[in-house]
Amino acid sequence: MKEVVSVYHQNVSYRVNRRTGIVSGSQGGETFYPDDETAERIRRIVRQRDRAAQNRRERESILSDSGMVKVRGALGGTHWE
Repeated sequence: MKEVVSVYHQNVSYRVNRRTGIVSGSQGGETFYPDDETAERIRRIVRQRDRAAQNRRERESILSDSGMVKVRGALGGTHWE
């Protein structure tokens, strides 16, 4: 997993260091550090994203272990058969 992850929130790009939890933002080429409330909101977004990815990996592992195969559909989506 990447140590630094980018999050786009309310028209501002933020970078979060997963190891230290430090949040920095950039807008117009300037780097700044958001207030505590915004930083916590950004950290929560990253945790939710990580949790969703972990749940997806677990679900796909269970499906593949049961013998199902992930198939790409004609319109670009995927499904299990």
